[in-house]
Amino acid sequence: MSVPMGKVRQFVTRKKGQATVEYILMLSSIVVILSAFLTAFHTHIVRFFFQFVGRLLAS
Repeated sequence: MSVPMGKVRQFVTRKKGQATVEYILMLSSIVVILSAFLTAFHTHIVRFFFQFVGRLLAS
């Protein structure tokens, strides 16, 4: 299903469309940063989680 470029251009040029595009860009940048963080520190996060759960179960 293809959306004509005229409708996309019209949506983006309206103020409501601009706000939507800005929110999408903001959300996508947060997702990229979070993905990079999780990729870099996943072993530390997993280790911390298992230590935390182990302490909860031990007490």
